[in-house]
Amino acid sequence: MRKTPQNGAGSLGYTGAMLSFAPTHDPSPLRKLLTGAVLMALLLLGACTTSSRVIQIKPGQLGTPAVLTPRSGEDVARVRTGAETPDDNALYVMQTATLLQEQGRSAEALALLKELKLAELSLARRAAVLLFEAELLAQNENAANDVLTLLRPDNFPLTDADAATLARYHTQRALALSQLGRTLEAINERIQLDRQLPPEARAANHDALWREITQLPDAQLRSLSSTAVDFEARGWYELGLAMRDTDLDLQATRLESWRDTWGRHPAASVLPSELTLSFNAAMPARIALLLPLGTAAGQIIRDAFLGAYYYQQENYYQQENGYPQENGGTLPALRFYDTDAATDILALHAQARADGAELIIGPLLKQHVTALMAVADLGVPTLALNNVEGATPASPLLYQFALSPEDEARQLARRAWQDGHRFAAIFSPLDAADNDFYIRKRNAFVTQWQQLGGTIVTSSSYADDYTGALARLLALDASIERRRHLQDAIRRQVTFTQQRRQDVDFIYLVSQAEPARRIVPSLAYLFAGDIPVYASQDVYSGAGRTVDDVDLNGVLFPESPWLLSAQDRNNGAGIEQIKQWFPVDSAQNLRLQAFGIDAFRLASRLSLFTPANDFSVSGVSGLLRMDPQRNILRQLSWATITQGQIRPAPR
Repeated sequence: MRKTPQNGAGSLGYTGAMLSFAPTHDPSPLRKLLTGAVLMALLLLGACTTSSRVIQIKPGQLGTPAVLTPRSGEDVARVRTGAETPDDNALYVMQTATLLQEQGRSAEALALLKELKLAELSLARRAAVLLFEAELLAQNENAANDVLTLLRPDNFPLTDADAATLARYHTQRALALSQLGRTLEAINERIQLDRQLPPEARAANHDALWREITQLPDAQLRSLSSTAVDFEARGWYELGLAMRDTDLDLQATRLESWRDTWGRHPAASVLPSELTLSFNAAMPARIALLLPLGTAAGQIIRDAFLGAYYYQQENYYQQENGYPQENGGTLPALRFYDTDAATDILALHAQARADGAELIIGPLLKQHVTALMAVADLGVPTLALNNVEGATPASPLLYQFALSPEDEARQLARRAWQDGHRFAAIFSPLDAADNDFYIRKRNAFVTQWQQLGGTIVTSSSYADDYTGALARLLALDASIERRRHLQDAIRRQVTFTQQRRQDVDFIYLVSQAEPARRIVPSLAYLFAGDIPVYASQDVYSGAGRTVDDVDLNGVLFPESPWLLSAQDRNNGAGIEQIKQWFPVDSAQNLRLQAFGIDAFRLASRLSLFTPANDFSVSGVSGLLRMDPQRNILRQLSWATITQGQIRPAPR
């Protein structure tokens, strides 16, 4: 049987199991091309046979000949006979878009959905279209804002939505909010999602919800745990607060106490897997630390490690929440090795193993870590306190934990992108041959920013002439030059208002505190006081400089949670005690102190970091996770300067 279309647009033939449609010319829009071809094929199938037929569009670009193959038993695309309502048409388009998605043609599926007129659809069909469109958009990690726009509560018809639809809705909103760093809102969406899930389907949601809770600052978590009125929310916050401690034995006791109070809470029956893993952890009996004890950095890390050790020891000798020392709790034997005196780091590592170390922490210097990277058999787990960027250790027992300038810069780039910025200006120190620290930050930022899709509009370096270098960055010198040419052309003075370039929407500032205190105020003088400044954490030198740091008001930078506020520092990690035992002054030394405390915190949990799970530890230097190269990455908090004082930055 063969039919020839009357409009001369192409030929359509049916032979057994195959249909082909090869238009000779069709300038119609995308939807008309795709749906028209499929509709005609289906109608012809209906005329040729009484059995139900469905079609599959095989891969190929739209606008070129497509092959349509009947495929029984699958409802890919059906068309009603007779008049087609908007809801019928939308269903047909969604089924076609689903098929395109299955074939990896999500962009075409999205374009097809966007042509639907939502106002013509019933509430239920509109909800289905918006959800499908949001799920397609969510495949692009940079489309979180677009997903939230589609799924705004005032735009999305929630009336009479069933549990499955609501679950998809809250899932997509939670994922988008999490990508944008809007942690508290993501938690609320996860709690709403939990109410749509049966108990047996809640495990993954609880894991995701717990990861969000671990990112909340201690002060905020304390406030929420005492003020939240929602039963599920308050239970989660109290659980999060109870687990904020370095001591696993104390955590276990606090969990039992929490369960006594919150026995009806969803988390009581479906505990986050991260907590279950933690309770399976064990502290090694003997730990060796390989540190350069002749350096300030080595001494601060040693003292911080000992501070966390002594704090836990105090917990074992006092009763807290009904937890006496005899209920368990053992501390490892420690032994320190001075790498300053070592000529061969591999020999020193072997000596620590021979002395019975079950875990080795260190070394700190990059050249020593590089030497360990090539060793396939390290014998015992080793937590190096530095990293070799982009390299994978030869031994699966080597982990790298570092105050990485590259990772800090990458996080800053992602934050600027999430905040909606796309056009960056970079202002950084002149390259120094003897110190590549700032070069590494700048280069890592550039790479991450361009991978996200951002543009580096301009960059400039400074030495001492901050104002002149800023003028070049903002193209103010070009504005002056234009005035000079105009005056030469007309041979008279002209009224002139200097203007900066308008194609920059934020500045990435790499700077120590002293230059930054002069650079940031200069922006207002140079007509650029409205440009947001995202800075490396070096801009903050530490507490006690309130009068000077007023010049940094409004600057945003990534920071260790340890530094953010005195209230946050009074937590389970015992910062006040550690500060009294081992006082330090500057912000950089506080960061090293937090780093040393987290090295102790990781000692009992290192074996829990595996490629098979998304385990994390809430540390005082950041939220700690492992990447595929066994780098322990720190997810930093966000800080700003307000009235000269460091404060958590709003999201």
